Amino acid sequence: MSKKYDEMNDAEKLIMDYLQVYAFKRVNANPPTEKNAVEIVLEEMAVRLNLID
Repeated sequence: MSKKYDEMNDAEKLIMDYLQVYAFKRVNANPPTEKNAVEIVLEEMAVRLNLID
């Protein structure tokens, strides 16, 4: 079960905020782009910290 945003500490929130920004830019690019290395690393960190499933 992933944490709710308001239960996260500042570092965890920062990871999630950047992940949202990268995902938003990727999805809204025309055409949508592939995940970049930074987004992949952030996602892996979020999974390991149990922030996302």
